[in-house]
Amino acid sequence: MPLPIDAYREGYEKARRDTLGGLAAEVMMGMMRDDPGGDFAAGYRDGAAGKKFNPPSQRPHADAELNPLDDKIAIKICCPNCGAIDWFEWKFLGKLTDPVCGYSWYVDSATYTLQQIRASIQFGGKMAKYLSPGKSGEQGAWIAEILAQFTGRTLGTGARLMYGLIMVPIQAAVRLFHAKQKTA
Repeated sequence: MPLPIDAYREGYEKARRDTLGGLAAEVMMGMMRDDPGGDFAAGYRDGAAGKKFNPPSQRPHADAELNPLDDKIAIKICCPNCGAIDWFEWKFLGKLTDPVCGYSWYVDSATYTLQQIRASIQFGGKMAKYLSPGKSGEQGAWIAEILAQFTGRTLGTGARLMYGLIMVPIQAAVRLFHAKQKTA
């Protein structure tokens, strides 16, 4: 199955070459063509109308404001290979892969550090939620709630931050080694 841009290009070029008879045949028989995304038909319409070559975007998440990758951690960043801004799934040590051009790279250390801090704060919130007692109307329950929130956030954030402090230099070394391997 061709890529969407290839199907669009094929339809566009066919429409530019076709004569009046070819256009009529495409109108009659075009509905029988296997074109799941409609990219060939879109290219054919644009080519027949004399419009400029303008293929559909291959990046369905590029315009999304919030993370469109379900429950996965993702970051909106520019691909260093093709220069496209899109959402990329976050992998171990900040490795990102562009699904369109196939380029893989590691994020810079500042971005990785910020992601570690974000994860630490999130873990602190989860720990505080875990330690919080159930809602009860007892006297002094608000004190237990405050103590549980403080203890959970402090211990959770601190524990996860320790992991982040260990991982930041490791990620930096892996990133440098990966960059040297790509240039060699």
